[in-house]
Amino acid sequence: MNSVWLERGIRLAALAAVGGVVSVLTIACGSTGEPGAQPGEPQEAGTAPGEDAQPTADGSVPFEAGPFLDAGPCIPKPVDCTDKCGPVRDPCSGEVKMCGGCPTGQVCDLQAHTCGVPKVKCEDFGAECGQIKTSCGEYKFCGSCPAGKECNPDTNKCQPAQTVTCQDLGYECGVAWLGSGSPTAKTNCGTCQDPARPRCNGAFNVCEPVCVPGVTGPKTNAEKKAFCDAAKASRGIQCGTISDGCGGTVDCSAPPITGFTCPSGQGCGVRGVANRCEPFPTPPECEALGKNCGEIVSVCTGTKIKCGTCNTAGGEVCNDNGVCGPPCTAKSCTAALPAGQECGSPPDGCKGTLDCKCGAGKVCQNNKCCQPKTCQQILAGSTNTCGRNLDNGCGGTVDCACPGGATQTCLDSGGAAVSNNEQGTCCVRKTCADYPGQCGTGLSDGCGGLVASTGGRPAGECGCANGQTCIAGTPPAGTTPPPGTAGVCCTETNCNAAPGECNKTVTSVCTGAPTTCSNCPPGQTVCNGNSCCAPITCGNQCNVTLDNCGTPLLCGDCAFGTCTGNVCVCTPLTCGDYPPGTCGNNLPNGCGGTISCGTPKTCADFPTACGRQDDQCGGLTARCNPCPGNQVCLAGGGCCSPKTCGDFPNQCGNNLDNGCGGTIDCNCGSGGLPSGICVGNPGSCCAEGTCTSPAGKCNQTQPSVCGQGPVSCASGCTSGQVCVGTNCCTPKLNCAAAGANGTAGAPCGQVSNGCGTNFNCGCNFTATNQLTCGGGGTANVCGCKPKACTDFPGFVGTRSDLCGGTITCSG
Repeated sequence: MNSVWLERGIRLAALAAVGGVVSVLTIACGSTGEPGAQPGEPQEAGTAPGEDAQPTADGSVPFEAGPFLDAGPCIPKPVDCTDKCGPVRDPCSGEVKMCGGCPTGQVCDLQAHTCGVPKVKCEDFGAECGQIKTSCGEYKFCGSCPAGKECNPDTNKCQPAQTVTCQDLGYECGVAWLGSGSPTAKTNCGTCQDPARPRCNGAFNVCEPVCVPGVTGPKTNAEKKAFCDAAKASRGIQCGTISDGCGGTVDCSAPPITGFTCPSGQGCGVRGVANRCEPFPTPPECEALGKNCGEIVSVCTGTKIKCGTCNTAGGEVCNDNGVCGPPCTAKSCTAALPAGQECGSPPDGCKGTLDCKCGAGKVCQNNKCCQPKTCQQILAGSTNTCGRNLDNGCGGTVDCACPGGATQTCLDSGGAAVSNNEQGTCCVRKTCADYPGQCGTGLSDGCGGLVASTGGRPAGECGCANGQTCIAGTPPAGTTPPPGTAGVCCTETNCNAAPGECNKTVTSVCTGAPTTCSNCPPGQTVCNGNSCCAPITCGNQCNVTLDNCGTPLLCGDCAFGTCTGNVCVCTPLTCGDYPPGTCGNNLPNGCGGTISCGTPKTCADFPTACGRQDDQCGGLTARCNPCPGNQVCLAGGGCCSPKTCGDFPNQCGNNLDNGCGGTIDCNCGSGGLPSGICVGNPGSCCAEGTCTSPAGKCNQTQPSVCGQGPVSCASGCTSGQVCVGTNCCTPKLNCAAAGANGTAGAPCGQVSNGCGTNFNCGCNFTATNQLTCGGGGTANVCGCKPKACTDFPGFVGTRSDLCGGTITCSG
C-alpha cells in the first residue's frame, strides 16, 4: 500500500481525536463530490464523528484482500463462565451468556471478560498523546506531541512525523493543522485559484463556488430552513452542521430551524456517521451487567450514570433489574437457579440475567460453589515446599511462594526455577555474609542465581573494606579472582602517605604491583595532584569563577533575587505580598523557601455540612460528614432524603422530581404500582381492556379505555389459518394442493397459495417427456413442444418426440 495513503489515514485519525473534524455534509455547487453535481444538491463531506460523537477512528485504511483461508467447521460450545464476567458470546452459535459482575471497586473488561481495577488515567494506558477510552467508556485527551512528532492513534505514542502535505489530507485552502506537533502549529494551505471555485470554506479547507442566490449561501432563517430541508430530502441528513455551498456553514440543529433535533436518547453522529441521529452507546459498565435502562453508580467516577431509556410508547417499562420490557417482577436466585445448581447466571424471567454468587470466599465452578484450596492444603502443611500456578481445586490456580520471600527461591528437583503447575523446594539464598573474609564477582547465591546487591555493588559482587584488595592466591603474588570464584580480602599495610597526601605510589603487599594510597582527612574527598582537597559549591556567589580543587567552578546567575557584588541578594516575600484571602502553609517566599500564611479550613470547621467545602484558601476540603442511609448531599452542604415511588401515591411517570435535585422513574407494574400503562407524566396507571375478534376475523380493534388509541384484539383465526386484511384464510400448504402437480397442462411458476403469497412450482421433466414451465407456448403452464423428424437430420426409424410420444422418420 502507498505509504502516503497509510500516513494520511493515521493523520486523519489524529485530527478526529483532537476534535478538529466537524460533522458535516457539503452542499456543493459542483465544487466537490460527484461530477455533474447540480447547485443545491448535498454532497457528502466525510464520515467524521459529529459534534456529539466520541472519536472512533483508529487510523486504519483499507488494505488489499489476501487469499481466503478456510478455518474449517465451527463447532458451537456451551459458554463457560468460570473466571469470566459480562456478556460472553459463542462465535459459532452466536449465543450470548451473561457471566455476572465483578467485586466491589472493579470493572469488567468486555474484551477479555475479566475483572480488574478500572483504568481511568492516561498513565494507566501508557498514553503519551491522543484520545483514550477509559474502562468506563469515557474519553480523555492525553495531550499533543512535541514539534516534529505525531501521535499514533493505535498506540497513543509520539512517533517521528512523516511529511504530509495539505494535498495528502484533501485540504485545498485556508489554515489547517496537519497532525504533527501541537494543534496550534498550523499550516497555510493556500488560496483558491480556480475561478469556478474561488471561495475557501475554512471549516473544511475546501474551495467552493460563488453563492447562487436562492440556492446556496442562505442568509435568512427561512432560507436556512429550506436549505436544510433540501439536504434532508436529497441526502437524508438529520442533524448537525453542513456546508452552505459557498464558503460558509449552516447549523441545521440551531433554533429557530426545526426538524433537525435528535430524539431523546439519541445524539448527532454519536456512532461515527456524520449528520445522523443514532442511539447513544450503552456505557460499558451497564453492558457488563446486562442493563439497558435505569441508573447505576459508576466505579470510575462514583456518580450515577444512565444505562438507557425504554420504548414507553411500545408499552415497555424499566423493570427493577434494569432491563426494558413489559412490567415484570424478576425472580430471585433461589427461584431462578435450576435444581441442583448453587450459583451461576440464570435468566431472571424478565429479559435479564442474575449474578448468583457464592459466599465466604467460595467461587462458582460448573454451577456449584467451590472452596479453593489454600497453599497450606495443597502443600500438605510443608513450610519448605513451594510451587507456581498450582491447581486450587476450583478451576483456578494459586502461586505458593516460599515463606522467606526474597531470601528464598523455589527450585525444582533439577535445581532450576519451577515451571507452571509444578511444585518445588525452597532454597535459602546466600548473601555476602555467607562469604566471611571473602570477596569477588559473579558469586553464586546457591539457588541458581547471584548474591543480592549490597552497598551499591552489582548483584553477585562481595567487596572488601577500605584499604583492602581482593585477591586470589598468596600475597604478595595475588591476582584478581575470576568471576564466580571467591577470593580473600588482603590488607595493604605499607601506605606511608603523610596526612593530607594522596595518590602516592607504593608497592602492594598483596599483589606486588605498584598501587596508590592516600591519607586524606574526612571531608577532603578530591585529590588535586598529590594533595587532598575538600570540594566547594557556589553557595550564594554569582557571576564569578572559583577554583574547585584544580577544576574551574562557574557560578552564574542567581536562582532567586539579583547578583550584587558577586553575591546573590534576595528579599523574601511576606504574607502581605499575596492577594487578600490567600493562605496556606507552604507558600513560596520568592527566595527558594516557603512561608505560612494561615491554615486552610478542614471538615472540623464544618460540623454539620456534607460534601466538599470551600477551604477559603483557594481549594476544597475532603468530603465532610457523609449523609446517613440513602440520603444524598446537596450543593449547599445539606443532606436530603430522595423521594421514592412510594412518595408518589398512585402516580407513575418518568423523570419525576425526587426532591434532591435528581429524578426517579415510577413504572406501572413495579414499585407497588398496579400493572398497566401510564397515562400522563406524572399520571396514573390504567389497565387496558382486552377483546377477541369474531371467528373468521382478524386485525380487529376497539377503543382504548385509557385514551391511548385503538386497542388491537386477539385474532379469531383457527390453527393453520393466516390473517389477510381483516379476514382469516386457510392457505394451500404446497404446490400439489394448489393444483400445480407438475403434469402437462398444470399451472407452474408463481402459483398462489390462496392467501396472498405464492409458491414457486415446477414441472415433471424427464428424459422422454421434457415438460417445462411455458414449454408448450402458454405462460405459467407446464407443456412441451414435440420434436419433428427435421430436428433429427439423417435419422431413420422410430424414436421419442421428447414430449411423451414417438415419431417415425425415413431420413
